[in-house]
Amino acid sequence: MITGSTDVKTFEISEEKSIYAFSQGMKPVIAVPDGSRLIIKTQDAFGNQLRTLEDKLDGIDWNRVNPASGPIFIEGAEPGDALEIKIEKIEVPEQGVMMVDRSFGALKARFDRMYFKIFSIRDGDIIFDDKLSIPIRPMIGVIGVAPKEGSFNTGTPNSHGGNMDTNLIAAGATLFLPVSEKGALLAMGDGHAVMGDGEICGTGVEVATTITLIVKVRKDFKINNPVLDNGENLVTIASAKTLDEASVMAASDMADILAARLPLDMQNVNYLMSAIGNLQVSQIVDPLMTARFSMPKAPLAQAYGFKF
Repeated sequence: MITGSTDVKTFEISEEKSIYAFSQGMKPVIAVPDGSRLIIKTQDAFGNQLRTLEDKLDGIDWNRVNPASGPIFIEGAEPGDALEIKIEKIEVPEQGVMMVDRSFGALKARFDRMYFKIFSIRDGDIIFDDKLSIPIRPMIGVIGVAPKEGSFNTGTPNSHGGNMDTNLIAAGATLFLPVSEKGALLAMGDGHAVMGDGEICGTGVEVATTITLIVKVRKDFKINNPVLDNGENLVTIASAKTLDEASVMAASDMADILAARLPLDMQNVNYLMSAIGNLQVSQIVDPLMTARFSMPKAPLAQAYGFKF
């Protein structure tokens, strides 16, 4: 533990303490009180194995891919609760890496082997080449808790979170995850300096990160899948075998939330979602596809006093 304010205790978690699967019965690396601030260091998605152009792709230990720092036991979290994760800051280093391969990604058929590229990051920009710089938008690719049942490798998303690769999971956002095991057992990794919706080549600009966040146990509402609030929008996130299934699940979760909090029947909730809501794609390259449904909060707050 490190010194924090008188109200919030602050704990550091090292990138050396990592898991490669979310499952029940995971052994936590630390237990922290409800309401703690966490400073979590993570490796990049390749376990920091691609640092220079001299590194060899055939030398990668694929058992070390997608490490997630943790798990962290949150005191007071019980099955049926929601874990609130307020992301304060995501810091990234001075370089990142991307990869394309014939075995994954929307354009995999266009490649005959694996390639990777190292990108410098300077003054908040990714140096794509000598003509183009891209502003960073750091986000968390893998973040999850112990699942209700079974085991999911850290490359797979599901109702517990995991590899959702949703670029809205960024500083300033609050993510809610359903708690299925005592202590929640939170872990995260797979940071990106920037990543577009879909993550079509199978990677964003992969980076190690230092993530600062505050965790809080919420016993006042129940969720089945991850939910995100970034101030402007409320977002439901769902993962399934097909994008169609994930889309229906995300829309259904949003409908349930709105119907429970607005003076509208399901017919009018459906009208409202179709009029101002947005169905979006998070990623199409993981073992399960991830979709999200985004609703603007301002008109709902102005008309109905909506709160979440």
